[in-house]
Amino acid sequence: MKKTLFIILILVFSVSSVLWAGGASEQASTDGKKSITLLIHPTLYSATGGENGIIKRFQEESGIEVTVVTAPTQDLRDKALIEFVAKSGRFDVVVLLSGWLNDDLFQYLTPLDDYFNNSGAAYDKDDIIPSLLNLGKDSSGSLHVVPMRVGTAMLYYNKDLLSESGYDVPENWDDVLKVSEYFSSRGVKAVAQTFYPENKDFYRILFSMGGRVLNDDMTKATVNTPETISMISFIKTLFDKEYIAREALAWDRDPQISALQQGRAVMGVYYSPYWGRIVDPTGIAPQFSTESFAWAPSPTSEGVPKGRSMNDGWSVGIDKNSKNKDSAWLLVQALTNKENQLEMALHHANGPVRASTYLNQEYLTVFPLAEDWLTATAASIFIPPHPDWEQIQDAFNQEVFMVIEGVQTSEQAAIKAQTRIQEILDRR
Repeated sequence: MKKTLFIILILVFSVSSVLWAGGASEQASTDGKKSITLLIHPTLYSATGGENGIIKRFQEESGIEVTVVTAPTQDLRDKALIEFVAKSGRFDVVVLLSGWLNDDLFQYLTPLDDYFNNSGAAYDKDDIIPSLLNLGKDSSGSLHVVPMRVGTAMLYYNKDLLSESGYDVPENWDDVLKVSEYFSSRGVKAVAQTFYPENKDFYRILFSMGGRVLNDDMTKATVNTPETISMISFIKTLFDKEYIAREALAWDRDPQISALQQGRAVMGVYYSPYWGRIVDPTGIAPQFSTESFAWAPSPTSEGVPKGRSMNDGWSVGIDKNSKNKDSAWLLVQALTNKENQLEMALHHANGPVRASTYLNQEYLTVFPLAEDWLTATAASIFIPPHPDWEQIQDAFNQEVFMVIEGVQTSEQAAIKAQTRIQEILDRR
């Protein structure tokens, strides 16, 4: 993060006046209405209903004009940081990925405790899942962002195939190996799982086995543990016994889903929002139907909360230099209130952050797995939002890949990853 901020400082003083001519966004518009600017990922903007969705309705009801700026993930972070460091206040409301939420970023955002605590009964702040809300607090406990969208991990499987094996739905990782052995003897690679580095699947499994990467204050590496060794050994077994396709190391979302839909695999731990694509009839092999697929909470090790795996998501905050924080807070509320969270979840595939959405009967009718989503979301944890997470992830992944390639043992990988990660932490 320090290197990133250094680069951004250079950009601020060299190009920001060109890129963002016009200065801060909080101005009265030509017809006298207040105006704010929202920076958001295009997928999330679509999840609000886009041009004719929630934001348009918010403008009509509040009289506040909202200029929407969209950017892909990395560009979004860079744009936000440039304006934060420049203190321009150009983006009043910014939607931010969970992995970025740390004190380095929170220093640029408005503390929201007073707004949130005084939000009123209709907003029902206690309905937001606590574990998601806690991610938005700085090291002193002050709230800086409110969750808007979340995804967890679920075991999705082909129940037609699984029923043929006579096995129950796996509840732990030994069960997964037993089912895999059965199908391996019949020429089927049972597990469909992405393992390309950016997809964080190693951590989904690690967390479900009770492991962690860093301690709570992110000062110590915590990967030289039995849980990490078990996770690496499990993945090594999948590849050694050919329970998973070798090319899974390069798969992204679509090959993983296709393998399940086509019956080339039986199960996998997937990012939960993939469910809608799994049951899309256009990709399902003729011998199966949408009814062929089912779900369960992720397998876990003994003593680990049911369904624990990895959460990932987006939260919304207000630039500390916004000129109209009250208007910005009204937009934050609109994106996270009960009514709109339900609408986004029902009609735009947004992963809801409120317990009431998961338990809503209309939502359960459309998404009958919603209660299990809630169980998994409440039990799961996030990737540590350390400023140097990308370096930490690279170090860990490299050591795991060397085990898969047979270069070292799981125990050696855990020791080396521990050393490398701690060196990254100590450099700060």
